Amino acid sequence: MGAARECAGSPDVLELAVPSDARFLELINDFTERICRHTGALSPEETYKIAWGVHEACLNVIEHAHHFQAAKPLRMRALLYPGRIEFHIFDSGPGFDLSLVPEPDPAQVFERGRGLFGMRQCMDLVEYHQGARVNCLRLVRQIRTA
Repeated sequence: MGAARECAGSPDVLELAVPSDARFLELINDFTERICRHTGALSPEETYKIAWGVHEACLNVIEHAHHFQAAKPLRMRALLYPGRIEFHIFDSGPGFDLSLVPEPDPAQVFERGRGLFGMRQCMDLVEYHQGARVNCLRLVRQIRTA
């Protein structure tokens, strides 16, 4: 994990790379929570929600994009701006169209399949960019100060 400050006004950038293995989800959670606490402006409840959203995103990469192939690295980048925090989660899977993922029917009981819905509830913005070799899920949360 490293931090870089490119120039005045640019975000603080922290990065983490781990194997695509669910055993590393606790490390990802710790990384996310520390970043949230570092802002000094997020409540424990907000921190929990953000960490849950990032956890779901990383679990989706491990399962759906990398098919539990630990040799494929799961990379994430946290960007701390004044007033917002962003998490970019990178994968080398086949990608998907975010707009084609339906909202779950609240009348139905699901054991799985609500991760994207949950991310949308925890974050202010969820975007997915499919690239030729690398895809990026961008999760953005505004930091509201009193």
